[in-house]
Amino acid sequence: MSSLLPIAVFAPFAVFLLLGAAWLAGLAPTERVAVRATQAGLGISGAGLLALLPRFGSGGTRVHLGDWFRAGEYHFPLDLDLSRLATFPSLMAVFLLALIAHFSKRYIHRDPGFHRFFLLLNLFATGILLLFTAGSLDVLIGGWEMVGISSVFLIAYFQHRDQPVAGGLRAFATYRACDIGLLVATVAMHRATGSASFDAIANLHGPTATLVAFLLILASLGKSAQFPFTGWLPRAMEGPTPSSAAFYGALSIHAGAFLLLRSRHLLEHAPVAAWTVVAIGTLTVAQATLASRVAADAKTALALGAQAQVGLIFIEIGLGWDKLALWHLGAHSLLRTLEFLRAPSVLHEYHLMHAAAGGEIPETGRHFTRWIPTGLRSRLYRIALDQGQLDAAVQRWIAGSATAFADAVAGFEMRRAPVDREDAPRV
Repeated sequence: MSSLLPIAVFAPFAVFLLLGAAWLAGLAPTERVAVRATQAGLGISGAGLLALLPRFGSGGTRVHLGDWFRAGEYHFPLDLDLSRLATFPSLMAVFLLALIAHFSKRYIHRDPGFHRFFLLLNLFATGILLLFTAGSLDVLIGGWEMVGISSVFLIAYFQHRDQPVAGGLRAFATYRACDIGLLVATVAMHRATGSASFDAIANLHGPTATLVAFLLILASLGKSAQFPFTGWLPRAMEGPTPSSAAFYGALSIHAGAFLLLRSRHLLEHAPVAAWTVVAIGTLTVAQATLASRVAADAKTALALGAQAQVGLIFIEIGLGWDKLALWHLGAHSLLRTLEFLRAPSVLHEYHLMHAAAGGEIPETGRHFTRWIPTGLRSRLYRIALDQGQLDAAVQRWIAGSATAFADAVAGFEMRRAPVDREDAPRV
């Protein structure tokens, strides 16, 4: 039975390899073949996960696939763990991706990038399942990167337009900057405990636990678009609606929250980090709620709404309400997927609702507006239009500081260059 877990996780990857190999060989399959292969891979994943459900009561299923490599005392174990925490998100991911694949076969029918879309969808499916079932931070990095790179390429899906490409690059830069936290946290875990498994997290205490907790928080902020790294998410709406539903409504945006749930012991041993998560979630909720009130299109409003809900999930995690956070994550994923898939027809549905209500649909949120003084409303409106000017702040203080440091290092190397050239052998 344990062999079912790797089959369930890597079935979409086998489809990815088959479709990719056929494409590279110039034997691009038909749209029907691409869709049915994707559905077959997700069907195998779903069947494998359902077959392992009886083990849920005994703590889940763990599989050790050996070591990728060893170097001295360091080893890279390939461990999968379908824990109680991971079972529900994994099944939900397979169900939602199968639904989105079915929706996409008509939505992007005859689009020039049809095969590219399904290729990336299978890569994303593998990444999200690997992320949910990883037994260690080492393995989680693999799924984390698959999710990230497929997200970037699908944001830039319409690659002949400038805005989608710029949005994809912005997401890629944010991912790269924040993923440093995950990489350094993995190294710190190996240095402290000799392992990066999630079981070893419980053995961390004191300053080391606090350090690793803050590093994982940094990684989660980028993937879940939390304060101050919120600016890339509205730009991600340049991608196709099905990918927006899969990534930024249902699954990818919750990856950071899931990482914090898996590393819950760290937050228990580092109260400062836990309260930091609460503060970040609170700031994100406030900023995203204001910005969503002035959003000019449906997908951006939905993205900001998703951002606010994930901020609430962060608050729940920081307060230790793990079960509530997990249920909130699942319910929000299902609701937001439905809303994103309905986004193209939302105007038509509004007119039908308007007619059915006799031409009178009351505005929502008016009671909150009445509490705000008139002078403050205009200020909040300007702040909301620019989404709190977070992009400018990140560009100036974070990206600008990194650029200044890189320039200083480059200047130091240039000053050292003449000495290096004199010592270098002549050709």
